[in-house]
Amino acid sequence: MSGVLAHHRLRAALSLFGRRFAELGLDERAAAEAEARRSIDIEARVLASPEAAGIVIPDRTLEETIEDVRSRYDSPEDFAADMAGNGLDEADLVVALARELKVEAVLEKVAASVPTPTEEQVRGWYDRHPEKFDLPEIRLASHILVTVNAAIPENSRERAQARITALRAGMGGNLAEFRALAGRHSECPSALDGGRLGRIARGQLYPTLDAALFAMDEGEISPPLESELGFHLVLCETIFPAAVVPFETARSRIRDAMEKTRRKTRQVAWLAELMKRAPGIARATDPDPTGMEASHA
Repeated sequence: MSGVLAHHRLRAALSLFGRRFAELGLDERAAAEAEARRSIDIEARVLASPEAAGIVIPDRTLEETIEDVRSRYDSPEDFAADMAGNGLDEADLVVALARELKVEAVLEKVAASVPTPTEEQVRGWYDRHPEKFDLPEIRLASHILVTVNAAIPENSRERAQARITALRAGMGGNLAEFRALAGRHSECPSALDGGRLGRIARGQLYPTLDAALFAMDEGEISPPLESELGFHLVLCETIFPAAVVPFETARSRIRDAMEKTRRKTRQVAWLAELMKRAPGIARATDPDPTGMEASHA
């Protein structure tokens, strides 16, 4: 059982602390150890439940899962070294993955009893949550930025303002021209993409820029605008008016979300009842009631 417990410790350490078990401090190890033993107990109870009877994981499914794990390493040697470094070998991993897959299959079986939401229930959820289907007005925008930096003479406030004013005065309002000027003159990383800011909702920009953008017409370029960064020219490329997502468009997404929530709720309730029916925490040295070596990824 030492390899089994090592596998649980590894998963618990990564989940709780983002590090290998061997890299943890004493208190962290104690927490990971407790979590590992708890997961062993839950897994053993699931696999010993009546719902687990008759569930068989196809060899092909197990092989594909194992291969997926191996593929995360640069070489077979790296894979073997990582397993060994965590007190595991490939045989431990095979057992662990087989058990994981069976636990998942049991939980899927439990969730399968949940009825699919009816059309009336889906429509009712849509009608009760109108705010979730209100699309705000969106503006597709680009900008040119000339920063203000008192430590750099050419970026003093006066010079920065003069530069942005000269750029605006020379513009003809052509999108291709704006992109080219942004690429040459803008001091924002967006210059690499022709000044593109993308789709902007109200409140995402500095207040001065935000107010100007949402007051412009499509294709309009703002006068020089000042923010905490410096001076900007803002281009309103496209306006997407506020709208409401129709029920026909939202139906499948709502149904999927409702079904997912119901399935999860059913699984959680089933696990809670399972823990009540089978008191006591399985220890890593206890015989496995399922007849398989315990492990949980």
